[in-house]
Amino acid sequence: MTHSSIIRAHVAALHHLGLRVFPGWGGGRYLPGTKLRELADHPPDFEAVINADYSGGLMVLCGTLHPAGGANVGLDIDRGPEQLMPLPYGSLYRELGTAPGKLHEFVRTTDRLDGQIIVRGSQGGIVAEVKGRGYALRSWPTLPPCKPRGYTPVVMARDPSSDPPRLGAPTGAAHRHALARNRRSSLGAPQ
Repeated sequence: MTHSSIIRAHVAALHHLGLRVFPGWGGGRYLPGTKLRELADHPPDFEAVINADYSGGLMVLCGTLHPAGGANVGLDIDRGPEQLMPLPYGSLYRELGTAPGKLHEFVRTTDRLDGQIIVRGSQGGIVAEVKGRGYALRSWPTLPPCKPRGYTPVVMARDPSSDPPRLGAPTGAAHRHALARNRRSSLGAPQ
């Protein structure tokens, strides 16, 4: 499989989960003029997302309505445990973040969050952000500047309409590609 066909397969899998994506630029920045609230209300259709150019990064929209009911939120965990936590009910997709203790979790909820909730630790620093309508998170295969590790898909729902969804480890080419890239990154090898 070519790199672009691996990405298209990953985009199709995210779409099947009820997650809506759009391309970024420069390592996961929003394209100039992107209006995230409007995009969440009227996400691009499957044809548009499957044929988009993700060379500048892939963004997952938060706060979109889920085809099986409810809405999606993105959990951006910045200071989590190094060992993975149990999955929450409604979990759709989890990926490891750019450093140990960081991860993204996308969850189907009954209500739609408009905006975001910032969770601070006892020392005052941000521990996590719960992102709803008006926000998006960088996702695999995005490589943010100065963060060569990127993101690694870990778990995808097998049946996103079940409650809680039945989960399975991603075994596709996107997962293998991300793991190989992260191994090279941790060894200091060029990407």
